[in-house]
Amino acid sequence: MRTVNIKNMSAKYKLDRADGAKILKGAIVAVLGALLTFLTDLLPRVELNEWSPLVMAVWSVVVNSALKFLMNLSPEKSDNLIN
Repeated sequence: MRTVNIKNMSAKYKLDRADGAKILKGAIVAVLGALLTFLTDLLPRVELNEWSPLVMAVWSVVVNSALKFLMNLSPEKSDNLIN
């Protein structure tokens, strides 16, 4: 189970720079998921119709997983992989 460090949390009803970064990252994941859904719908012989929301959710999970994977490979995080 993961514990939350209360010292790093922002004050109630206030957003700090870290909160803004998390919100921005979530927005980027959602927009990229929507963009990939749009591009998928442009493929010939693919008609998403009522499946569009599900496909967008799947693409958003794929984008989020790819970002997490790529961040783990960055040089500043490489020390964490060894330990």
